[in-house]
Amino acid sequence: MTVDNHLHIGWFYEVYYEPLEVLRIVTEAGVADAAYSSTTSARDGVRYKEVEREIAGVTARYPADRCKPFLWYIPPYIE
Repeated sequence: MTVDNHLHIGWFYEVYYEPLEVLRIVTEAGVADAAYSSTTSARDGVRYKEVEREIAGVTARYPADRCKPFLWYIPPYIE
């Protein structure tokens, strides 16, 4: 079984890595299990609702037992 435990989706600087496209590419390449996080959560002024929408879009297509989402907790954003 092929596993990728370090995928990133979302915004990274000025480039947006479409979550469903990233997961489609790796699953078509034979990855059976994956873990991913959204780099959107590292943007200045991020709203966690945007990250939650990205994850919800992925889990609607790829079950969380196969493609596991990780949410970054960044304390300065909570303040």
